Amino acid sequence: MKRSEHHLKTEGSAAPVPLGDLLADALRGWHQQSLYAKPEDWIFPSTKLKGRTPLSASMITAAKIRPAAVKVGIRLATGQRFGFHNFRHSLATFLVNRGKDVKTIQGLLRHAKVTTTLDLYSQSIDAARLEAHEDIALAITSTAAAE
Repeated sequence: MKRSEHHLKTEGSAAPVPLGDLLADALRGWHQQSLYAKPEDWIFPSTKLKGRTPLSASMITAAKIRPAAVKVGIRLATGQRFGFHNFRHSLATFLVNRGKDVKTIQGLLRHAKVTTTLDLYSQSIDAARLEAHEDIALAITSTAAAE
């Protein structure tokens, strides 16, 4: 399977990304079922260009990601940006809310500073906020009851 080469924002962007067995198997399965399934073929080939080049990120977004988002009920205004970058925000938020180590998340997102990960890429989910409030209230009332 080929890799696409692009100009990257930072040297850290070129670092390897861990790929677990579950995702690797899913990508292999996808590749084997595509029109261009030889080992040297792209995983997401451009059928318009007969598999000679990969699909561009903008084509994947327009043809697959946006329609899938709309299908599951995400309301997108005409011209509203929605694509791969949303997955970065979602991943960071998901992992933070699952209690994963922030330095690990920083490494996965390849941020130079952990504050970028926390300030820009993660959002506390309302249920997580409520649970945090309840934890504090429980700790306070348990301490008060014990005195």
